[in-house]
Amino acid sequence: QALEHATRCLELTEENAAEMMDFDCAYAYEMLARCNAAVGKIDEAIEYRSKARLAGEEIREKDDKELFFDDFNGGDWYGIRPV
Repeated sequence: QALEHATRCLELTEENAAEMMDFDCAYAYEMLARCNAAVGKIDEAIEYRSKARLAGEEIREKDDKELFFDDFNGGDWYGIRPV
């Protein structure tokens, strides 16, 4: 179910991009990456983790960017090595 919710979150984020903050997309990608990793979809997890990292680099506000990368670099990646 988490993967379904993560997928829907990304869909809504992309559909409403004009109303989103720059960190919303980065977090949506991160969530989808972790959910894919949790269910063993390693290729998809790596793809979305890369998208999350790239979107994180685009976060303009310094504090928001630091918070995102603290979250991104922490927690469980379910066996996927850090980038």
